[in-house]
Amino acid sequence: MDNTTDQQKTHTLNGNNHKKGNKFEAIAQGFLLKKGYLIIATNFFSKRFGEIDIIAKKDDVITFIEVKGRNSLTFGTGDTSITRSKKRKLIRSCQHWLLKFDIRNDWQIDVIVITHDFENKKYYLKHYVNCITQLDF
Repeated sequence: MDNTTDQQKTHTLNGNNHKKGNKFEAIAQGFLLKKGYLIIATNFFSKRFGEIDIIAKKDDVITFIEVKGRNSLTFGTGDTSITRSKKRKLIRSCQHWLLKFDIRNDWQIDVIVITHDFENKKYYLKHYVNCITQLDF
């Protein structure tokens, strides 16, 4: 488990997108742990709806976290890549997970966007709390 903050990261990312995604997710997990979240699961996959990057709990609220990482701003920040379709799949994946494990807690969907600044050898993290809701549809 990686417990460093977004400002302390200096690793160069190499390899495929999966490895990069895992790196960004590890940074997000470390951030969440420092904020008092308990990590319940990572990379929960539903064939029908897709993947949930991180499932965590804080103050009896289940939080589903979508992690978006960027090594460059050429294609915009990570949050711009969350389409309406992706939001819908996320909500359905979360509902599926809650039903599968018979969880009745309050829940929300957060997004963590991480940008890697190669020049300064730092990672910058932005946490959007409860930013995707069923009311979006």
